[in-house]
Amino acid sequence: MNSSTSRTLFEWLGFQFVWMISAIAAARDLAWPGAASALLFTAVALATGDRSRATIVPVLASAAIGAVAETALIASGAIRYAAAWPSPAVAPLWIVTLWLAFGVTLAPLARWLGRQSWIVHALVGAMTGPLAYFAGARLGAIDVVASPANAYLAIALVWAVVLPILLRLARA
Repeated sequence: MNSSTSRTLFEWLGFQFVWMISAIAAARDLAWPGAASALLFTAVALATGDRSRATIVPVLASAAIGAVAETALIASGAIRYAAAWPSPAVAPLWIVTLWLAFGVTLAPLARWLGRQSWIVHALVGAMTGPLAYFAGARLGAIDVVASPANAYLAIALVWAVVLPILLRLARA
C-alpha cells in the first residue's frame, strides 16, 4: 500500500470513528467526547499531512459552512440535536467539530470523484447526507422534528448545495 492510499485510508477510517464517537456520545447527552475526538483527529491529520493553505482552508470552511447549515436546519424545524450545547437554537459544538473533521476528508473525496460536474457532486451530497442523518437519528443523536419526508428533503437540499462548494474549495 503506497503512502497516498494509507493516508486516504487513515482519513476515511478516522472520520468514521469520530462520527461514531460523536453520535453515540451525543445520544447520551454528552457533547465533549465527539468534540474532543474531532479536534484530536483534525489536529493529527493536519500535523502529519499537508499543512498548506489549500488543505487548511477547506477544513476551516467545512466547520463554518456546517455551523451555518446545521443552524438553518434547526431553525427550519426539520431537526433537533441531542447534547445541544451551547444552545438548542444553534448547531451544537459536537456537530460543528464533526464538520471540521469532515473537512479532512474533502481532498481525498475530491480526488476520488475526480473532475465530475457540480451536478454529480450535488447528487452525491443529496444521497449521502440524509443517510448520515438517518443513522444519527437511529442512534439517538438527532431528532427528526418535521415529517420525515420534509426533514430528509431539507437535509438533501442542504447537502446538494454544500458538498459541491466544499469540493470546489478542496480543489482550489
